[in-house]
Amino acid sequence: MQLPPSLRDEVLEIIYGETIANIQFFNEQTGADFLWMLLPLLKPLKLQAKDVLYWIGDHSSDILFIKKGEVKLLNSKGYPFITYNTGDMFGDSDALLRLPRDGSAVATTKLDLLQLKLVDLIKLRTNYKQEVTKMTETAKAKSIEH
Repeated sequence: MQLPPSLRDEVLEIIYGETIANIQFFNEQTGADFLWMLLPLLKPLKLQAKDVLYWIGDHSSDILFIKKGEVKLLNSKGYPFITYNTGDMFGDSDALLRLPRDGSAVATTKLDLLQLKLVDLIKLRTNYKQEVTKMTETAKAKSIEH
């Protein structure tokens, strides 16, 4: 049995309202159905300042969303080239384009993340092709900027 759309949207707002409001990617989604399927797949992850999330060249298998904190991507010489803050999504260009990590991700503050495994997103592609395709196109544009 499925919930009526209006009740389902209300439940989504109660459970994930803060996440949707504070993370730009979720806030920009227009399809409640996609969010209803995607949000329960997210896994919380916490890091301390100076913790390394991943190293340059690592295999990329997840997309990350920052609930709170800051991450810097460092090049091979240890110089920062991108900073991500509360509300940002990162790791998507590497994961969706199946590229090795293009920088080392280091927490510069205490960090609360949400992690989306690529294998879980791929499972959604069948029913949400338009949304996943848009994510991939955005990832391509971001990879050009790096």
